[in-house]
Amino acid sequence: MAEAKQDLVRELLGVALAVRKRVRHGLIARGHDLHPSHTAVIPNLPESGLRLTELAERLRVSVQRAGQLVQELEDAGYVERAADASDARAKLVRYSARGRRLMQDVAEVNAELWRDLIGRFGAGEVERLAATIGVLYREWVGSDATLLLEPRMAPRAKRKRLRPRPAR
Repeated sequence: MAEAKQDLVRELLGVALAVRKRVRHGLIARGHDLHPSHTAVIPNLPESGLRLTELAERLRVSVQRAGQLVQELEDAGYVERAADASDARAKLVRYSARGRRLMQDVAEVNAELWRDLIGRFGAGEVERLAATIGVLYREWVGSDATLLLEPRMAPRAKRKRLRPRPAR
């Protein structure tokens, strides 16, 4: 087997971390200081909103944990709970005005990153890189656009229960 030319895992993880830091600093500069656990909620909440149970499924956390995160984001003014038009008993979690501003700021930080990369490597190279990353994302992460802190894995096979030893 041929030796790897570079430590691709280390480099990909390093680039991902650098991008997260850059986005975080860009958002802090715009007045948004989100806790890292909240940053998992933001890309998983569509503009139209979601019910709490749906958000919990997307985040792969309990409804209780999702409720805690939503409450914290609601207290900070980023989301609000509104009546669900399709079910009067249910509530939708959706962006507030401040949350919509956050999404605009995220788009600005993304545009800055594109401009910086194009300035350094040229438009063609960055477009090829983005296309490759897009393919990897769809194949490895999935096209459902759920951003998880942990990768998707196949369900674990049920473990056999060990029978207790008979008493002697």
